[in-house]
Amino acid sequence: MDYFFAIRLFGLLIVSLYIYKKILDIKDVSKFKIKLAIIFSLLMSVLMSFLQTPLMELLFVVSAFVFVVFAARVKTSLMISSVVISIGISLGIDNLAALIYSAIALPVELIYFTVTETPLFGSTNQETLTAIVQSILLIMLIVFINYLFKIKRLRNGILFWENKEAVRIGMIFSILIMLGMSMRGISPDLFNGESNIFIFHFFLAFLNGFYTFGLYLWWRHHTTALYRQQLREDIVQELQIKIDEKDKQIKNLSESNAFLSKTVHRDNKLIPSMYNAVDSFLSATENIDAKTKGAKLHRELKEILKERKDTILKFQRKHKALPSTGIERIDAIFNYMCSKAAEKNIEFDLVLTGCANDIPESVISKQQLETLLADIIENAIIATSYCSYKRIQVTMGAVDDCYEINTQDSGIPFEAETLANLGLKKTTTHAGTGGSGIGYLTIFEILKERGASLTITEYAPENYAFTKSVKICFDGKFAFNIYPGNGDNFNV
Repeated sequence: MDYFFAIRLFGLLIVSLYIYKKILDIKDVSKFKIKLAIIFSLLMSVLMSFLQTPLMELLFVVSAFVFVVFAARVKTSLMISSVVISIGISLGIDNLAALIYSAIALPVELIYFTVTETPLFGSTNQETLTAIVQSILLIMLIVFINYLFKIKRLRNGILFWENKEAVRIGMIFSILIMLGMSMRGISPDLFNGESNIFIFHFFLAFLNGFYTFGLYLWWRHHTTALYRQQLREDIVQELQIKIDEKDKQIKNLSESNAFLSKTVHRDNKLIPSMYNAVDSFLSATENIDAKTKGAKLHRELKEILKERKDTILKFQRKHKALPSTGIERIDAIFNYMCSKAAEKNIEFDLVLTGCANDIPESVISKQQLETLLADIIENAIIATSYCSYKRIQVTMGAVDDCYEINTQDSGIPFEAETLANLGLKKTTTHAGTGGSGIGYLTIFEILKERGASLTITEYAPENYAFTKSVKICFDGKFAFNIYPGNGDNFNV
């Protein structure tokens, strides 16, 4: 019996069973099973050292299977793959340990032989050398395995057993390692000279090292992929929880809004009725004290009614739902301007007679359309904020096959000087409140580039809800028309 070969087999079998435990992340192992594993490995290593068959690796795998079937049985498909992979890892690390030892021992022996012309170890010391090598390899194997399973990504074993394709790849790497290790037992008679044997064994060791490194990368890659998948699932679950909370809040707010809407709807009739009742009572009563106290209550009730009406109107204007143009950027401009108008208690309306998406880029680009709308509506908001009656209406659509943008407002009219210099230089009606006059310079630049016409029409306040309109028509003429409130017409 080859005692040193038995020692190596014993170590490899023990390490393989330990790896089997680690890759399946088996936590609790009784002392009885540990002792049983040691005794079983010892007996099997002695038996295999007696047999010395070319199919040693197959017998090695069978031995591991026999033990786990009786002592650490799991689901059959999982047991087969885990045993194969654990033995592949064990043999691969054993191969790496042998490479490390060879990288140290061979140069030392070569240098010694070059200097003394005698081998470092004679035939009488061959058994001692073999024992030392086997012990060093076994120690290196155990230390490496212990360190390997302290790595964060590997300490919990193989976590992706459900990924059958990934497991098959790991088994292929392990089987390749077993085949490579079994080929080391090929008879030396098949080679011409010891140098060829050395080259062949070195090639096998290098190839097995490559497979072992591939096995490590395989494990690391799929563990990382699993962690990322779990992280994504955790994020999705966290977002789902937040969405559920938001949905719950929305539901509660909707219920509260429905209740308040009913209350407001009722009070819209009840409060004016009470106000009229108090007014009728004061008109009918002759009691001086009642009239005095009633008049005070009447004023307070009138203030409350007005304040409540203004609050409701402001809320409705601020949260008004505007029709969509079909372009998010243009919708954002309108919604922002609507909100800005609501801050100044201006009623803002949008009328669409078509979809903004229907405007080809040859007529006007989306960016230029944004600029036109922002500048024109902002000017209307500023002009309207000075007046008691505050309303703006923007109408967009095709009229007689010509696309138009018409902005009407109830604000202060243009000054004559402003109209005369419009588009020629910086001019503004509200310089004292931050007006720069740049807006219309930009507007005229775009109109000139696109060949669009600008028409300003002023209305008599007593006859119209609006005081003026600013209309842009993409007719290719680039004309500037002014229709003042007195009925005269000016063309520029």
